[in-house]
Amino acid sequence: MFQSANIHVLCLLILFCDMVSVLGSNGLEFPWCFSTCSIPCRYCSYNNDFLVSLEVDEACETQSTGLIKSPDALLKNVSFRVCHDNSCLTKVPQNFCQFPTIKDFSLNNNRIRELPNMSCLRELVVLDMSYNRIQILKSGIFDSLVMLRDLHLSGNQIHTVELGVFHAGLDRINIVCLDNNSLTEADVWVLNITHEFSEFDLRSNQISKITNKAHFKLHVDNNKTYGPGYHDVRYNNLTIWPAEFLENLGDSLQFTLSKILHLSFDFRNNSWNCDCHFYPVMSIFDNIFKHLIRDHFKVECNSPPNVAGRLITSVKISDLICNISVSCPSGCLCQNRPSSNKMVINCENAGLNKMPQTLPYHERIYIYFQNNFIGHLPPLPYMERIVYLDISNNNLSFISSSTFNGVNRLKYLNLSNNKLNDLPRSFKKLLRVTIDISNNNIKCSCENVWLYSWFQSNPDIIQGSNIMCTQSNGRRLSESLEKARLGCTPSVSKKQLIGVVLGVIIILFLVASCVYFRHEVLLVFYIYILKNCKRHTSVGFKHETKFDVFMIIDEDQDTDRLWVREHLLPYFDKYSIKSYISYRDGIPGEVTVDANITNLHKSRSVLAVVSKSCLRTKMFQLQEAYDHMIKAGNGRFVIIKRLNVSPSSVSNGYIRAMLRLRNFIHEDDQRITEKLSFMARNQQEFRNICYI
Repeated sequence: MFQSANIHVLCLLILFCDMVSVLGSNGLEFPWCFSTCSIPCRYCSYNNDFLVSLEVDEACETQSTGLIKSPDALLKNVSFRVCHDNSCLTKVPQNFCQFPTIKDFSLNNNRIRELPNMSCLRELVVLDMSYNRIQILKSGIFDSLVMLRDLHLSGNQIHTVELGVFHAGLDRINIVCLDNNSLTEADVWVLNITHEFSEFDLRSNQISKITNKAHFKLHVDNNKTYGPGYHDVRYNNLTIWPAEFLENLGDSLQFTLSKILHLSFDFRNNSWNCDCHFYPVMSIFDNIFKHLIRDHFKVECNSPPNVAGRLITSVKISDLICNISVSCPSGCLCQNRPSSNKMVINCENAGLNKMPQTLPYHERIYIYFQNNFIGHLPPLPYMERIVYLDISNNNLSFISSSTFNGVNRLKYLNLSNNKLNDLPRSFKKLLRVTIDISNNNIKCSCENVWLYSWFQSNPDIIQGSNIMCTQSNGRRLSESLEKARLGCTPSVSKKQLIGVVLGVIIILFLVASCVYFRHEVLLVFYIYILKNCKRHTSVGFKHETKFDVFMIIDEDQDTDRLWVREHLLPYFDKYSIKSYISYRDGIPGEVTVDANITNLHKSRSVLAVVSKSCLRTKMFQLQEAYDHMIKAGNGRFVIIKRLNVSPSSVSNGYIRAMLRLRNFIHEDDQRITEKLSFMARNQQEFRNICYI
């Protein structure tokens, strides 16, 4: 609720800071100053005897605004005074800007409804518009009035002071009288006045709140200070101390103190509700007021009843509490007690039959729910913030296993005198929590045997060794919960059962995957396991080889033959790689299929240029190459994949597996000759490599 200690001290200083006297000028214009400080503070009267008076010509019967009459003789370098009090003016004389050297302008007790922009009167020192009918002070009306010292606007009907009326440019302002008007709120205008001044008077308005609409912040310049000055806010309608409006004023305690140390506010004679909003102030300076005697410290409480009529300085900080109604269950008392940093929810005997879903927000909640009809304690959104929970003397029979998950602030839990048959094992997670579960119907059953060891090992359980459990033949001490006495047999726990089920599911998934991807599994086995085993148990190949590479290609497909001629044959010739290509090297008249199988077996590797037509016409050779080279481990089988081939278009599972596992070289691969370099390495042991 309260953001920081900085704000707390700021509130205190604005409310109670000792008033410092403001020294008036001792120049020619201000010769009369009191020798002692008056109430509220020293104020020097303005000497207007040397000013030349100007008269106002008006006609009340015509509701004339009046005109300021020019002097008979032309006067140079003369300052003027206008005093036209107790008359019938409805507007400020319209020609006042023709006399820019007016220093004292008094139209007290007329009928003026609007105060015009006075910026043309740059030498104005005193402006008295008291007891007129002015309603609004518009922004900018006092701009350029760098000499303005006294501003009297008492007894008008002012209800609005726009932002920017009072600003730092009014650096000679000494007294502002806005008392006896119709203001309902007061913004922090006064903090725009950073120099020494006498009084800012807001008495006897209808102010009920203080605001900071301009989001004003204290100056960061260390040379900039505020005051000394006195602010009178007596006889208004303030009830709740507005701690929040000061949240953005300062950054640190030292900074705030250095800025407003000399400001003093008088908030007496308001209907103050001395509740938790006053706590930040009083908690810091509770003892200081006993040693300071100032009249404006005597702020009297109007409510709540327990402190009504007492001075705030005499109220114990433990009595500064707030009754909260928002989210408070019906029939309950919800109190914010900042002195002990807690929210108390008292619903004793409130007739509740279930736990409320929402409670007033606080980081430390104390719940008193005794003597109700609550039957179930479920997980609740505020459970993690509960420190004290008393649900004794209810109908509680069930507690959800997840109710106390993540609970780490709980210090006391009272579940006594309920109808609990068992407790969830999650209770074991409640560490350093005082627990009372006496007078329940806990069963002496195998499901509750864990309670016995928990009772014995947890010193925070109230009378843990004397807790009773219930059997068919009566109640017994909790020691009856031992396994041996109850004849309990080992049982499979829920976690174990879940583990078994998950294990079976995983095995079934693996088996199904192996069946579905059986060709891929076999390919990996032949390449990475079987091949390595053969390498360690034999030296070289056990059969004669005549060719370095046997080519499988659809000789009827011109594009395939052209690609081989342009990309592979020059490479074979360059490195003397001996290859066999059926359409080129076959003997006329021989059986092509038999000759191809024979020469495939006489080759150290097989290179297949696979296109869609090749898959249709040469599948037998592809299968034979797979069986001989990969399955039997007699050499290499390399596929060069053309652009129009995808695994889904291959019916043979083994060839499809090679494509799925990307065990091929793409026809556009820039490193194709590098990947085929193994063909030029004669008399070496070959390994099958997955080309990607």
